[in-house]
Amino acid sequence: MSYNDRNNGVYDPESYTKGIGRNFKASVIFVAVLLAISLIVEGVNYLLGNAPIFLN
Repeated sequence: MSYNDRNNGVYDPESYTKGIGRNFKASVIFVAVLLAISLIVEGVNYLLGNAPIFLN
């Protein structure tokens, strides 16, 4: 079902921005998870006495 089918072919900017907001929230969560994983890897390497991967 395409975007236009919902509104009988009428362009609805409000639902379009709602979709962007949903995707934006998902991408922010994704970036936060990636940052958390890299920080955990950093902490484990620090505890093991290895050289840091990301931080110099």
